[in-house]
Amino acid sequence: MARGPLALFRKHQKKLLAFFGVAIMIAFLLPSASVKFFQGSRNETPQNQIVVQWKGDTLSENELFSLRAEHAALMRFLHGIIRVTEERGGNPQAAGLVRVPSQQRDENGQPVSVVRDPGISSDNSDAALLQTILLSQEAKRQGLIVHDKTIQQFLGQLMDG
Repeated sequence: MARGPLALFRKHQKKLLAFFGVAIMIAFLLPSASVKFFQGSRNETPQNQIVVQWKGDTLSENELFSLRAEHAALMRFLHGIIRVTEERGGNPQAAGLVRVPSQQRDENGQPVSVVRDPGISSDNSDAALLQTILLSQEAKRQGLIVHDKTIQQFLGQLMDG
Protein backbone atom coordinates (compact mmCIF):
# COMPACT_ATOMS: atom_id res chain seq x y z
CA MET A 1 0.00 0.00 0.00
CA ALA A 2 1.30 3.44 -0.92
CA ARG A 3 2.30 5.79 1.82
CA GLY A 4 2.21 9.62 1.77
CA PRO A 5 -0.09 12.59 2.23
CA LEU A 6 -2.11 11.94 -0.95
CA ALA A 7 -2.45 8.20 -0.54
CA LEU A 8 -5.95 8.48 0.93
CA PHE A 9 -7.04 10.81 -1.89
CA ARG A 10 -5.65 8.45 -4.58
CA LYS A 11 -7.47 5.52 -3.00
CA HIS A 12 -10.89 7.30 -3.03
CA GLN A 13 -10.37 9.79 -5.91
CA LYS A 14 -13.43 8.77 -7.97
CA LYS A 15 -15.79 9.11 -5.03
CA LEU A 16 -14.24 12.44 -3.97
CA LEU A 17 -14.41 13.88 -7.52
CA ALA A 18 -18.08 12.91 -7.80
CA PHE A 19 -18.80 14.42 -4.36
CA PHE A 20 -16.98 17.71 -5.16
CA GLY A 21 -18.64 17.89 -8.60
CA VAL A 22 -22.10 17.65 -7.03
CA ALA A 23 -21.11 20.12 -4.28
CA ILE A 24 -19.95 22.66 -6.90
CA MET A 25 -23.20 22.29 -8.85
CA ILE A 26 -25.24 22.86 -5.70
CA ALA A 27 -23.11 25.87 -4.78
CA PHE A 28 -23.82 27.48 -8.15
CA LEU A 29 -27.52 26.65 -8.18
CA LEU A 30 -28.29 27.42 -4.54
CA PRO A 31 -28.26 31.26 -4.76
CA SER A 32 -30.77 31.38 -7.64
CA ALA A 33 -32.90 28.66 -6.03
CA SER A 34 -32.97 30.49 -2.70
CA VAL A 35 -33.97 33.75 -4.39
CA LYS A 36 -36.91 32.01 -6.07
CA PHE A 37 -37.84 30.30 -2.82
CA PHE A 38 -37.89 33.50 -0.76
CA GLN A 39 -39.54 35.68 -3.41
CA GLY A 40 -42.22 33.22 -4.38
CA SER A 41 -43.07 32.11 -7.89
CA ARG A 42 -42.55 34.57 -10.70
CA ASN A 43 -45.07 33.35 -13.24
CA GLU A 44 -46.56 36.79 -13.88
CA THR A 45 -45.42 38.90 -16.81
CA PRO A 46 -42.84 41.69 -16.34
CA GLN A 47 -44.15 44.83 -14.65
CA ASN A 48 -45.86 47.11 -17.16
CA GLN A 49 -48.83 48.26 -15.17
CA ILE A 50 -51.23 50.97 -16.27
CA VAL A 51 -50.19 54.23 -14.60
CA VAL A 52 -53.17 56.36 -15.57
CA GLN A 53 -56.39 55.92 -17.53
CA TRP A 54 -58.71 58.56 -18.98
CA LYS A 55 -61.61 58.56 -21.44
CA GLY A 56 -60.73 55.22 -22.99
CA ASP A 57 -56.99 55.94 -23.23
CA THR A 58 -54.26 54.59 -20.99
CA LEU A 59 -50.61 55.22 -20.19
CA SER A 60 -48.41 52.34 -19.03
CA GLU A 61 -45.09 52.36 -17.16
CA ASN A 62 -43.16 51.51 -20.35
CA GLU A 63 -44.87 54.28 -22.32
CA LEU A 64 -44.09 56.75 -19.54
CA PHE A 65 -40.45 55.62 -19.53
CA SER A 66 -40.26 56.10 -23.32
CA LEU A 67 -41.79 59.58 -23.06
CA ARG A 68 -39.28 60.52 -20.36
CA ALA A 69 -36.39 59.28 -22.56
CA GLU A 70 -37.69 61.25 -25.57
CA HIS A 71 -38.03 64.37 -23.42
CA ALA A 72 -34.47 63.96 -22.14
CA ALA A 73 -33.15 63.57 -25.72
CA LEU A 74 -35.02 66.71 -26.81
CA MET A 75 -33.65 68.67 -23.84
CA ARG A 76 -30.08 67.56 -24.65
CA PHE A 77 -30.61 68.64 -28.27
CA LEU A 78 -31.97 72.09 -27.35
CA HIS A 79 -29.28 72.68 -24.70
CA GLY A 80 -26.68 71.66 -27.29
CA ILE A 81 -28.04 74.25 -29.73
CA ILE A 82 -27.92 76.91 -27.02
CA ARG A 83 -24.36 75.98 -26.02
CA VAL A 84 -23.07 76.12 -29.61
CA THR A 85 -24.91 79.41 -30.22
CA GLU A 86 -23.34 80.98 -27.13
CA GLU A 87 -19.89 79.61 -28.03
CA ARG A 88 -20.17 81.34 -31.40
CA GLY A 89 -21.11 84.63 -29.78
CA GLY A 90 -24.85 84.43 -30.36
CA ASN A 91 -27.62 85.27 -27.93
CA PRO A 92 -30.37 82.61 -27.91
CA GLN A 93 -33.84 84.15 -27.91
CA ALA A 94 -37.01 82.10 -28.09
CA ALA A 95 -40.49 82.06 -26.63
CA GLY A 96 -40.44 80.27 -23.30
CA LEU A 97 -36.66 80.50 -22.83
CA VAL A 98 -35.99 80.79 -19.08
CA ARG A 99 -32.62 81.92 -17.73
CA VAL A 100 -31.50 81.70 -14.10
CA PRO A 101 -28.46 83.35 -12.53
CA SER A 102 -25.48 81.12 -11.73
CA GLN A 103 -22.37 81.34 -9.58
CA GLN A 104 -20.14 81.67 -12.66
CA ARG A 105 -18.78 85.03 -13.81
CA ASP A 106 -17.62 86.19 -17.22
CA GLU A 107 -14.28 87.90 -17.98
CA ASN A 108 -15.72 91.28 -16.86
CA GLY A 109 -16.82 89.88 -13.49
CA GLN A 110 -20.52 89.96 -14.40
CA PRO A 111 -22.71 87.04 -13.28
CA VAL A 112 -23.51 84.59 -16.06
CA SER A 113 -27.05 83.32 -16.49
CA VAL A 114 -27.75 79.70 -17.37
CA VAL A 115 -30.67 78.46 -19.46
CA ARG A 116 -33.02 76.35 -17.34
CA ASP A 117 -35.85 75.86 -19.83
CA PRO A 118 -34.89 76.11 -23.52
CA GLY A 119 -38.35 76.98 -24.77
CA ILE A 120 -40.02 73.93 -23.28
CA SER A 121 -40.32 72.95 -19.64
CA SER A 122 -37.46 70.88 -18.25
CA ASP A 123 -39.90 69.18 -15.85
CA ASN A 124 -40.12 65.50 -16.79
CA SER A 125 -42.22 64.32 -13.86
CA ASP A 126 -45.13 61.97 -14.42
CA ALA A 127 -47.61 64.81 -13.93
CA ALA A 128 -45.83 67.09 -16.41
CA LEU A 129 -45.63 64.35 -19.06
CA LEU A 130 -49.30 63.51 -18.59
CA GLN A 131 -50.22 67.19 -18.85
CA THR A 132 -48.26 67.42 -22.12
CA ILE A 133 -50.12 64.39 -23.50
CA LEU A 134 -53.50 65.80 -22.51
CA LEU A 135 -52.71 69.22 -23.98
CA SER A 136 -51.50 67.58 -27.19
CA GLN A 137 -54.70 65.54 -27.49
CA GLU A 138 -56.85 68.62 -26.86
CA ALA A 139 -54.88 70.59 -29.46
CA LYS A 140 -55.46 67.83 -32.02
CA ARG A 141 -59.14 67.75 -31.12
CA GLN A 142 -59.38 71.51 -31.62
CA GLY A 143 -57.59 71.22 -34.98
CA LEU A 144 -54.38 73.00 -33.95
CA ILE A 145 -51.50 72.14 -36.27
CA VAL A 146 -47.86 73.11 -35.73
CA HIS A 147 -46.19 73.37 -39.13
CA ASP A 148 -42.55 72.61 -39.82
CA LYS A 149 -42.00 76.28 -40.66
CA THR A 150 -43.02 77.24 -37.11
CA ILE A 151 -40.54 74.73 -35.67
CA GLN A 152 -37.81 76.09 -37.97
CA GLN A 153 -38.58 79.65 -36.84
CA PHE A 154 -38.33 78.58 -33.19
CA LEU A 155 -34.98 76.87 -33.80
CA GLY A 156 -33.79 79.90 -35.78
CA GLN A 157 -34.58 82.18 -32.82
CA LEU A 158 -32.87 79.75 -30.47
CA MET A 159 -29.79 79.78 -32.70
CA ASP A 160 -29.86 83.59 -33.00
CA GLY A 161 -30.10 83.38 -36.75
